Amino acid sequence: MAQALGHTIVEPTPSLVQLVSDERWVQGCAGVKIAGSATLYVNNKAQLTKEGDLLFTRYGISGLAILDLSREASLALKQGAACHLTLDLMPHYTKAQLGTLLKRHIDTTRNRKLSRWLHGFLNKKLVPIILQQSHCKAKAEKDLNTKELNRLVHAIKHLKLTICDTKGFKHAEVATGGINTHEIDAQTMCSKLIDGLYFAGEIVDVDGERGGFNFHWAWSSGIRAAEAIASRYDKKKG
Repeated sequence: MAQALGHTIVEPTPSLVQLVSDERWVQGCAGVKIAGSATLYVNNKAQLTKEGDLLFTRYGISGLAILDLSREASLALKQGAACHLTLDLMPHYTKAQLGTLLKRHIDTTRNRKLSRWLHGFLNKKLVPIILQQSHCKAKAEKDLNTKELNRLVHAIKHLKLTICDTKGFKHAEVATGGINTHEIDAQTMCSKLIDGLYFAGEIVDVDGERGGFNFHWAWSSGIRAAEAIASRYDKKKG
């Protein structure tokens, strides 16, 4: 309707939304939830990093950290860019600290399988993926050396997950895009093209991060529009 009245529409995309991956390994980790961080790469260039919950699902990945970077991922995917995440499963340790932590727990007298040894540090569903992506050649705890340990550390702090899509508007908490803000008076929310036409909320090309900012925008823009309309009515009435 706004477009029919002459307004420019910035094409919407899903935001604060779960991300989809076509990698098979993620299905085996479905249900695993950890506190970590995620870095979004667009065409192999790091864009931003967010820390928070990471929730692995059958379709890909969700969680607070993922929702926080989904806007940029959604926009990049719409433009046809290649996207992937690197997940830090232990973000509160530096590589050096994590290496020291792992090394401290190596018992060279034990022949425990490496997968069993890693269960003490990671969710057991994630262990096979770490071993696969690390290309670690050690088979048992006693076989670990500095080189193999560094491989494990890198994989734990840089677990790669390719992203091919989002879960779309149906699952998104908000959307980017909407009526171009340059065509709206920010003080009154009145259209600059059609006198007496007011807008508020998500229909306008405004979207915020997670944490109540989108609710705040909906309420504050609604109040601005309502006050402007009431003032307009009072002037006509007077």
